[in-house]
Amino acid sequence: MKLEVIITFLVLIVVWIWILWQMHIAPLVDENYYELTGKDLELMEKQLRNKGGKLKYQVEVHYWLADETEVIEIETDDIEWSMNQYQRNRQGLSWKVIEIEE
Repeated sequence: MKLEVIITFLVLIVVWIWILWQMHIAPLVDENYYELTGKDLELMEKQLRNKGGKLKYQVEVHYWLADETEVIEIETDDIEWSMNQYQRNRQGLSWKVIEIEE
């Protein structure tokens, strides 16, 4: 009885660690997490925004638990904010910008 409780507890800990890894740490170590990041993305956005208006983004979204990927198109002037809103009330996901259009 005591051994069964200990084994069950250990299994629950391992599952909990795996879920945390998948939702929080794995996207940070995934080298393809963002195709365009940081200064590259900021510079490209500034150059295109100087021409005025919102930009169209082709974004690849990967859902961790379902292990599914889809491409969505978002027209926005702030991709970070828009993707944060997109993530709300959805399962864990990572995303990367594939293409930016005027």
